[in-house]
Amino acid sequence: MSKAAKSTGLIFLSLLITFVSLAKPEVTVDSRIAAVTVYLRGAWIERTASLAVPAGSTTLRFEGLSPSLDPASISVKGEGTYTIMSVQHRLDHLAPEQESPAYKMVEDSLGSMTYALKQSMNGIAVLNEEQSLLLSNKSIGGSQTGVTAAELARVADYVRARLGKIRQQLLDRELARDSLQEVVSRLQSQLAILKSKGRRTTSTISVEVSSDRSVKGTLFLKYITPQASWTPFYDIRSDGSGPVQLAYKAHVSQQTGVRWDGVELTLSTGNPMAAGSLPELRPWYLSFRRPRPVLRNAVMDMQEMQPAEMKKPPLAAGDAASLVEVMENRLSTDFRIRAKSTIPPDGKTHTVTVRHAEVPAGYSHACVPKLDPGVFLVARLTGWQDLGLLPGKAFVYLDGAYTGTSPLDPFATEDTLLFSLGRDPRVVTERRQARDFTSTKTFGGNRVRSFGYVITVRNTTKENVRLALEDQVPVSRDKDITVKAEELSGGNLDPETGRVTWQQLLAPGEKQEWRITFTVRYPKDKTVGGL
Repeated sequence: MSKAAKSTGLIFLSLLITFVSLAKPEVTVDSRIAAVTVYLRGAWIERTASLAVPAGSTTLRFEGLSPSLDPASISVKGEGTYTIMSVQHRLDHLAPEQESPAYKMVEDSLGSMTYALKQSMNGIAVLNEEQSLLLSNKSIGGSQTGVTAAELARVADYVRARLGKIRQQLLDRELARDSLQEVVSRLQSQLAILKSKGRRTTSTISVEVSSDRSVKGTLFLKYITPQASWTPFYDIRSDGSGPVQLAYKAHVSQQTGVRWDGVELTLSTGNPMAAGSLPELRPWYLSFRRPRPVLRNAVMDMQEMQPAEMKKPPLAAGDAASLVEVMENRLSTDFRIRAKSTIPPDGKTHTVTVRHAEVPAGYSHACVPKLDPGVFLVARLTGWQDLGLLPGKAFVYLDGAYTGTSPLDPFATEDTLLFSLGRDPRVVTERRQARDFTSTKTFGGNRVRSFGYVITVRNTTKENVRLALEDQVPVSRDKDITVKAEELSGGNLDPETGRVTWQQLLAPGEKQEWRITFTVRYPKDKTVGGL
């Protein structure tokens, strides 16, 4: 070998040794999700890992993380005598697909069926061997001397009976084999479909740490992902008197690609995905629109109509009293579920109990006979302001029986939540036309139409009923149309909406009537819509 070649080899070897000595060792960290805070949209994931940090610089790799995590939200904190030098994030498009429960179930079933198929085929082979042995020795009488006719007959009977049993067993086993082969074939196809999903995209976070000696410590990794949410709903139970039992529940779902297994779950009414900065008004300019040529591209027209500064909007179990810790923050309420929770990344809703509460309630009856003759038992909740309620659907139970759903919106009122407990058939109503008042007359150039209705309510219960009754008169939006309320039986009229309301206490067995009459005057050569 020439001196030049030796020199080149030595230089290459020296550079290789230098590169290896300078390369930072990488360690894949085994981390777990310890806690999750789920917002109305998005989730704050907290991972923890126990470390054995070697001396020098080391890159710790957190692999298999959610591909949807927000890199700008990554936060790393350590406990121990080492220094965090840098944090990097990247997407890994070649991560192996994790075995799903469905994949594991199919794989286990395939193993069991394959074993059963092998057993069946082994049994068939044994029976075939026995059949061949019998057939090869069926000529025993002609090949050996000293065999009597009686002995030959007994041997023939045995061979005949045994061959019959063998062939029947072969038929049964062959049918079982064919069925098992079909099942194995289907399971193999299903497993191939699950495998065909191939590899998945995940996130990898690399944390470079430095220490002057080998130490042990703990690393805490936090980040936000938008692929999770929760929505509130309620179970409301009442006996028609006394406080209401309110169960505050949540539907939690996530599609982060990572299973939350036995985590500390917190539900927050906050929404970090919504814009957190105060919007800024920009000047509102007016100008004459320039005439456009007739021949234009429709797409160009639409683009030209968009404001110049328009930007894409930002991405916007047990007794709950002992299982949930409520934390009131300045801008949100957090419910920390003390029991461990498991939420798979299937996008399906999973029910979590937030809290139970006993809420003071008052009761009354309400009816709008023009729309529905039914009389509804209504509960009015007070003292609910500290429960951190959000708008949601309430599933209502009266005396243990489900009566339907009712919207619950704490933002639509100030101090009272009102919802229906269902129909009370013991209070009967009827709304009929008052024919003695209904008429159409003409006076000069105007036509006057008179309308009248009689509302009857009967209380068949054995207790007093406080009834809120509603009806209406029309409201004119034209100066040539005049509406006049003639009789309201003491009802209160809201002139803006035309709503007429009555409040009445009905004694047991009491029956009452209310009359509502009004006239509509308008030019006789016109037609009024809505009458």
